[in-house]
Amino acid sequence: TDTTGWTDCGCGAGFDSALVLDPFIGSGTTAYVALKTGRKFIGIELNYEYCKIAEKRIKPLLSQKTLTDFIK
Repeated sequence: TDTTGWTDCGCGAGFDSALVLDPFIGSGTTAYVALKTGRKFIGIELNYEYCKIAEKRIKPLLSQKTLTDFIK
């Protein structure tokens, strides 16, 4: 996970990158960028049509293997 520009609190517990909350996910731009930068996301949307658009847009990133998938 890319943690460029982020630091931990110094307590020694380790560091995990941000979790992005998008309460109006729309077409999925925020989720797309979150995934591209190694973050997790939660998206909320009331409009079913936008849900389908966002899912279509981010699905390739969700199924794409990353370098860390190959490290044991």
